[in-house]
Amino acid sequence: MPLLHITNSWHANWRTRAQPHFTSSTSMINRQITYDTPPKKGLSQQDLEQLLKHWQGKLNMDDWRLDLKIVDFKRGNGYRQSGDFIATPEEKTATILMTWDPWRGDEEYVLLHELLHSLIYDFDRHCEKYVLYRCATDSDEHAAYMGKLENVVHHLTRAFLGRPGPEGIAP
Repeated sequence: MPLLHITNSWHANWRTRAQPHFTSSTSMINRQITYDTPPKKGLSQQDLEQLLKHWQGKLNMDDWRLDLKIVDFKRGNGYRQSGDFIATPEEKTATILMTWDPWRGDEEYVLLHELLHSLIYDFDRHCEKYVLYRCATDSDEHAAYMGKLENVVHHLTRAFLGRPGPEGIAP
């Protein structure tokens, strides 16, 4: 597949998930997603697809069309990203993007985390619309909203996996 070039803020520019190209600003971080990757390290694509089907059923998302892609995330600042998602909640479709070179050691956590983002994305967009009505995407208020969203998704991920953890800290 071709290289997808995305100009990104915070967690993969959430607001335009369904569109492949995002607007740029001086506060955003340059990111590229490459679909043509070296051989996958860690869990196999087949193992990840089985986990995706398992969690799709557990989350009552059987009416969703889900897809899994192994990718290479590249950022200019050296940040290593383990996963992301592209969702169209109105159509109940989502693609979970997972790195070919995992380093966190728990790919099930990353997969479930991104799946939960997909599930609540419609609500996230609705809430963020009100945040962005009164502040810019590079504002402290927007960063606080995004941080709280991430904390909730981490908390839900740990809860579904039956793992304790301090609030706001990913395993």
